[in-house]
Amino acid sequence: MTCLVSRNVTRELGDKITGRTKMSPAAMEATHDLDFLLWCLRPRKPVRVYSQQSGKLFARDSDTPDHQWIMVTMDDGTTITVGAGWILPLGYKNYSQCWIEVIGTEGALTIDDTHKEVQFNTVKNGIQYPMSTMPGEPVDHVFAGPMKAETDHFIEAIVYDRPVMVKPSEAREVMDVYTAADLSAERGEPVSLPRNDTSNPLAAE
Repeated sequence: MTCLVSRNVTRELGDKITGRTKMSPAAMEATHDLDFLLWCLRPRKPVRVYSQQSGKLFARDSDTPDHQWIMVTMDDGTTITVGAGWILPLGYKNYSQCWIEVIGTEGALTIDDTHKEVQFNTVKNGIQYPMSTMPGEPVDHVFAGPMKAETDHFIEAIVYDRPVMVKPSEAREVMDVYTAADLSAERGEPVSLPRNDTSNPLAAE
């Protein structure tokens, strides 16, 4: 089985990251896709990461990469490939497009999440893509969208003492993967993932 996620957002996000401490597309954007795929593929575990970054736009003024590709090998040989970038032309504010492919031995799943199916075209503002932004869309004085649902879930888990959907160990695993991706891009070679093993070079770094 192999999984592919390609996510691109407008350069507004890249502009916000530029000038801060160096944050890569792996840490800021691909995190969500890695989290989703690792969750889908459990109980498989990531064991090796290889990554490459490119930078022509933001790299002129900072250390912020424009785009990053990450390949993760799982312990059973399944591969994950995630591409994340933030250099789409401004177009529609906070626009995000995503393409997902999951190919298995008994079937395949393709998800076109590019939001081309809903367009709102006006003389004043041109073409807009409702419900296509990462945080959601403004509805009166609030935002509606995935981040609202995530926030509500977390708050309700605290208030009503319910278990959260993602365990701390799973969140740590995602952080290990994107940290390994950045290290791989810096070194130009694959990085083996730590499994709470202090003897692993990555764990010490």
